[in-house]
Amino acid sequence: MYPSDRKTLAVGVFIALIVIIGSVASGKNIPTSEKEKKKPSPITDVVVEAPGYTESGYTKEGETTPVNLALQDLYLAELRVTLTWEDEPPRNRLFVNEPDTFRIELVNSEFNISVVSDEVSNPSGGEGSITLRANFTQEDAIKMYGSGNWTVNIVMVQAGNQHRVGLIHIIAFVDPGNAWSLNVDVWAWQERGAES
Repeated sequence: MYPSDRKTLAVGVFIALIVIIGSVASGKNIPTSEKEKKKPSPITDVVVEAPGYTESGYTKEGETTPVNLALQDLYLAELRVTLTWEDEPPRNRLFVNEPDTFRIELVNSEFNISVVSDEVSNPSGGEGSITLRANFTQEDAIKMYGSGNWTVNIVMVQAGNQHRVGLIHIIAFVDPGNAWSLNVDVWAWQERGAES
């Protein structure tokens, strides 16, 4: 072997070593299965019912009653919020009872979520009801996991007064507000490993 061949061989081996070391260091030649494995989703495609909430209270006309929900340990799939109330009947046949009007709001200030119902009135002297739904994708649920900032605002828009039947509507009884019942049904994406 000529001395120039030895130099060429040494330079070739040196370049090959640099290419191999560079490839290993950058990870380009490492098979995909050996690279950092992608973490599996913490949830499955199964939706399960979670414990719900029931609350009752009283709200005066023009006021708002907040109800806080502890939902931080759930991967939320759906929230269904139902408010019911019953207006008092007219005092007697000579009176008409104007309906009461409510609105509900589901709010999470951390994630800038605000779902608001229409204003709903009950039939005169009867029961009223509002149902509000919020659905969440798996991606939303993973992002929101751990957030305990859920609030349902119960807004008493107008409490209808009672007045005499006839041409002149004299208010005889002022209705200051109304009692209500709140029911929150909760569904969550099932956590991986919790399958039964």
